[in-house]
Amino acid sequence: VLHLASFEKSNLSGAVVISSPIIIRDPYGKYLFLLPLINKINNLVKSFSGRENGFINFIKSEPENLQINYKHMPLKGIYELMKLINTLRRELKDVSCPILIMHADKDYEIDPESARIIYNSVKSSQKTLYFVKASNHVIINGNNPDIIEKILDFLKAQ
Repeated sequence: VLHLASFEKSNLSGAVVISSPIIIRDPYGKYLFLLPLINKINNLVKSFSGRENGFINFIKSEPENLQINYKHMPLKGIYELMKLINTLRRELKDVSCPILIMHADKDYEIDPESARIIYNSVKSSQKTLYFVKASNHVIINGNNPDIIEKILDFLKAQ
């Protein structure tokens, strides 16, 4: 949504951003600086060995929601996410539509500072930052009707 909202001709009436990553916490955070190197090594291993997989393909994960999350995070996916985050950081200044930014105040996967960075970086004059008292990452999946109410109120106002 943030990427789309950054385009001048997006014509979005508003954007709701929930638990968006700008700063990823451990267990992945401490390895992120190695991802470009690991990605290059994996590509080399694949091209020279003819193997479908590279050298290191996954990081073991302890998923919050076993029914919908990976038990092993693909490094290629994390690498692509980091590239997208870098792009978004540059584009945030171009987001001018009304925006509602929501995040758990104790999110264990994505640093809540991510929400503050988004809030302080977008140029929208209509922006709201809302922290949910929770430690989980998927806040919309919890037992908090206040979240849905805030989203509906925001959307109705647009």
